[in-house]
Amino acid sequence: MTIDQRAELERARDRHLQPYFRERCATLLKVAAGRSPRRVDLTGLHRPRQPKTVCRRLGAHAHGAPAASTQRPRGRGGFPPRPGEQRGAAARQAPALHRIDRPRWHWRDLREAVP
Repeated sequence: MTIDQRAELERARDRHLQPYFRERCATLLKVAAGRSPRRVDLTGLHRPRQPKTVCRRLGAHAHGAPAASTQRPRGRGGFPPRPGEQRGAAARQAPALHRIDRPRWHWRDLREAVP
């Protein structure tokens, strides 16, 4: 680990807004200081972690990933919209965005605008 990388991790450990990011930076710094990953897992963090957690973080860091991006982002997505969901989203928009010259939606216009 270079001096610049160590300084960046120390800065993130001390000041980052996300607690999980601060913990991951602390993990990397402790292992870089010479502690074994197993000992850091069990006693070196705020709470004990599973034995492979630190090894996963080290592997991700070795492959160039930042300390926080060891998991895929979670959240809504990946599923197609439910029937009628697109019409509901369009109904919350102004009709002019769909080239309709009325100030308010009519069902007929909504069905034509969003099939």
